[in-house]
Amino acid sequence: MPPTGMRYESFVSDLEKAFPELALHERELQHLAMGELVLHLKDATSDGPRFNALADRVLDFIDTAAASDDEDVVNLVAVSFLENLHMLGPACGPFVQKLGTRARRARRQVSGPLCGP
Repeated sequence: MPPTGMRYESFVSDLEKAFPELALHERELQHLAMGELVLHLKDATSDGPRFNALADRVLDFIDTAAASDDEDVVNLVAVSFLENLHMLGPACGPFVQKLGTRARRARRQVSGPLCGP
């Protein structure tokens, strides 16, 4: 059966297609690229309408990535995205509440709270 969903090898290209506004400097390092997405979201937290629009795009992308049968992509979601959501500060809790079903499954790989103590 052929693999389905995003692939680790093409992940950065998928990320750039979904978020052309991101300036990824370390294209060969998927975990750093995913961290850039968290920082991009964090930068929008001070502007409610901008944050909400971006959050919807990010949530869709993360849920799609988490649906991959490539465990390396699911690990990217868990380790380099979900584990860094605490950087959103007060916006973290409401954002986490909106995580899709597949992203919530990836959350099982994360120990401890996503938004801090």
